[in-house]
Amino acid sequence: MSFVFLLSFSLGIAIEQAIGINIFIILGIGALIVSAFLMRKKKKTAVHVALVITLFLVGAVQMQLAEINFQQVQMPKSNTIFGRVLSVDDRPEETLVTVKTENGTEVLVRSHEKITLLPGDEIKAVGMAAIPDSFVTATGRMFDYPSYLKARGISYVQDAKNVDLVSTGSFSVSRFFAKLNQDTAQTLRKFVP
Repeated sequence: MSFVFLLSFSLGIAIEQAIGINIFIILGIGALIVSAFLMRKKKKTAVHVALVITLFLVGAVQMQLAEINFQQVQMPKSNTIFGRVLSVDDRPEETLVTVKTENGTEVLVRSHEKITLLPGDEIKAVGMAAIPDSFVTATGRMFDYPSYLKARGISYVQDAKNVDLVSTGSFSVSRFFAKLNQDTAQTLRKFVP
């Protein structure tokens, strides 16, 4: 019987992850179903069914509560950040730079200027910092961008107006491969339109 309870709890988690049901809908339906079972029959089976449904709903609610971020992200006091480059994603329309600031916060710096940075470089970025919003994808699904970034350790995004190299980083394996990647991409752009 405890296996059934554990299974119903796990099933609640899985269905909430797949469908993303609203927490109030889950609680309302759960309360109605459990009260209906308990009022109709006072048999042992009805109590077990009500308990299974309750555990299913608790699993779904637990997943919703786990997704709520109780810890507030501390936004920078100014629009200027100083930090060490962790990674660089050079795209045709923008450059995305993951930076670890002096206080240990990781920030995704987005620059529309063409900048050449490597992991380990120290930079100064000036721009507007914000916690990003979720958005609707081209397929019509809602993409939870804040959770996506949080899973990668990034607290907020900064749209940088200006990014300056403060100091060049020392040799590292990640720096070597990033430089090799940049040089290869630059060579390919010369020969492939």
